[in-house]
Amino acid sequence: MSFSGTANTGRFALPAPKDAESCGGVVQGLNGSIESPGFPHGYPNYANCTWLIITGERNRIQLSFVTLALEEDFDIVSVYDGQPSPGNLKLK
Repeated sequence: MSFSGTANTGRFALPAPKDAESCGGVVQGLNGSIESPGFPHGYPNYANCTWLIITGERNRIQLSFVTLALEEDFDIVSVYDGQPSPGNLKLK
């Protein structure tokens, strides 16, 4: 997944399932890329990856999923504007 910042909010958190191996981190700036562990090959079972994307005040974050392969009934991608809570959920 790649992202670019333009104009509006400030933070997005991208959590994955809560089961085992954790990965992720903090990404700052106007653009960048996020990849799962092992990309372009498979990722570990029960990977739990959360990335926090931080950009400047009044910047909008645009997410572009270039390659996305999810295992049905097991994998999920959620996008939140702010802290991960139901009211901040933007995409699931």
